[in-house]
Amino acid sequence: KGPLCFASIRCKERRAIQDRWRGLQGLEGRHASVFTGLAMSGGGMRSACTNLGLMEELDRKERFSWFDYLSSVSGGSYAAAHL
Repeated sequence: KGPLCFASIRCKERRAIQDRWRGLQGLEGRHASVFTGLAMSGGGMRSACTNLGLMEELDRKERFSWFDYLSSVSGGSYAAAHL
């Protein structure tokens, strides 16, 4: 096989999100071309606590299904690992 094409990888990733992740969530038809992410910032334990509070609120309002991606750094990674 030759080198991978970025456009091909992106297409496969989007298809996996649309078909599998959103399918499991029961959201197959939700804005097929719109993908959203949740970013948890860093800053040590204060950031971890803030992000945990954010996650509690998202869970309380049943909003986790709105996100297709999760990104975190430093203290935000503590909260992301918990998720």
